Amino acid sequence: PSSGGTGTPGGNNTEIQFNDSSSFGGDSNFVWDKNADRLTVTGNTITTKITGSIGFPVQSARLLSVDKPVGPLISVQNATWQLLLSADYSNTVSYQFRMPSTYSANLQLKLGYTVTASTGNLQLFSSIAAITSGDSVVFNFNNFDTTNNSTVFSVPATAGYLGEVSIPMTNNDSVAGEDGMILKVNRDPTDADDTCASPVALRYIQLTWE
Repeated sequence: PSSGGTGTPGGNNTEIQFNDSSSFGGDSNFVWDKNADRLTVTGNTITTKITGSIGFPVQSARLLSVDKPVGPLISVQNATWQLLLSADYSNTVSYQFRMPSTYSANLQLKLGYTVTASTGNLQLFSSIAAITSGDSVVFNFNNFDTTNNSTVFSVPATAGYLGEVSIPMTNNDSVAGEDGMILKVNRDPTDADDTCASPVALRYIQLTWE
């Protein structure tokens, strides 16, 4: 009959065992604490890619406008929420939130939208303010990084069909995990690249990273 392997563990108590030139090895930089269920690795490590996202309900946006006293409109169509960005004037919406500690890099803003037009082009804009607790910075609407923009894109050929556009958030105010955040999304119909004659109905808003 076969028997289990035998041998003397390498290293000291709590050190993870590994194959060290065909012998049991242990290292003080690689330990397991069974009481705390905690793995500790010290020194250079190779990490796996961590992805994450935050979704923002369209019905909870703060409504703003650059040049009109009345901001964008939150309404319901076909029993679903929509956040309408006007085709007549520049208008902005914003959200406040805390960036999760798992944030890594490559921030992207995903916007799902519908329009009642079947022709025309759009370009949407977004900017971020990232403030770390304890920073000597006032948490307000005056501290945004440079605006990011989507590519110019065509609206769906059938009115009411869902489209999605991504905005690379390259200018992200050096955001880090656990920062306090303000996110702005803007449409400016006076921009020459905006040729869509209807309001843009935002159906979902999501930040992703990896």
